[in-house]
Amino acid sequence: MYTFSLQKVLDYRKKQEELAQRRLAGALRERDQARLVVEQVQDALSRCQEEYTGLQSPELDLPRLLMASELAGVLTDRLKHSRQELKEKEACLRQEQRRTEKAMQDRKILDKLREKAEREYLKQEERKEQQRMDELARTVFLRTHR
Repeated sequence: MYTFSLQKVLDYRKKQEELAQRRLAGALRERDQARLVVEQVQDALSRCQEEYTGLQSPELDLPRLLMASELAGVLTDRLKHSRQELKEKEACLRQEQRRTEKAMQDRKILDKLREKAEREYLKQEERKEQQRMDELARTVFLRTHR
């Protein structure tokens, strides 16, 4: 029976790959959540700007107009902050993608080594079996032709 001498290393690499994939999934969720926040703030800012535009009429409601103006300023700042956070989450996502790809490559290398070593082991076993068969055939031949 074949046993891979680097099996513990392969198991470790598989665990590292699984961990990297979980981190990648988390980074994807965080990026999607940050993207949703940006969209929500953009929508709120658009509604606020529409309200601000609607308040600019011949009958000026100064307190509501000032409040809408301040809210637009706050939402603009929040949108800027949310976009920056989204950029950071996307950078983190790209980093996790690279880590995951490397973990996958590391595991694949060991998988290929294991497959190659197993093929070589099977070839050796086949050669040994063939030698035993040849020896048996020779023995039988010598006994029958004496």
